Amino acid sequence: MDNELQREKISKLELSIDDFLNHIQFEKRLSNNTKSSYQNDLKHYRLFLKDKNILSAEDISKSDIEKYLETLKKDDVKTSSIA
Repeated sequence: MDNELQREKISKLELSIDDFLNHIQFEKRLSNNTKSSYQNDLKHYRLFLKDKNILSAEDISKSDIEKYLETLKKDDVKTSSIA
């Protein structure tokens, strides 16, 4: 994959995450702790996607989400945290 295109896709995914975090902070007015929790979860998800060479939100499939949820369960993440 062309490095420029790869950087663009990473930036696009990062922008989507930043937009979401801004939305929950400024529009939904959720607490800083809630935002930090989402930010941490999204960081781990982004790393999971990067390991699978998935670089944009448009490339994420239902199967990718299911695999990530399975990974969380294997890592003994509480069910209430996964929901």
